[in-house]
Amino acid sequence: MSEYAFILPIAAVSLLGAMSPGPSFVIVAKTALAKSMGFLNDLVWYGMVVLLFSRPKAQRGYLCFKVWIDRLAGGVLGILGLKLIATP
Repeated sequence: MSEYAFILPIAAVSLLGAMSPGPSFVIVAKTALAKSMGFLNDLVWYGMVVLLFSRPKAQRGYLCFKVWIDRLAGGVLGILGLKLIATP
């Protein structure tokens, strides 16, 4: 529940901006719509990931390749870290 606590300040600012007439209302409405679409996008994506990995066949497949996935991810992060260190 706490990972969605950021919605309350966004909603409060959106409501305060919506109360004032004028061009600021349009900006606030567009911003609120964009943030809502981002939230909906995350909700759908993580919902699909949960449904996929709740299947026993997908869990077995992941566990079969887990070591290689971890090594690949570690290598990519290591390369990115070295690049970050080398960048002035």
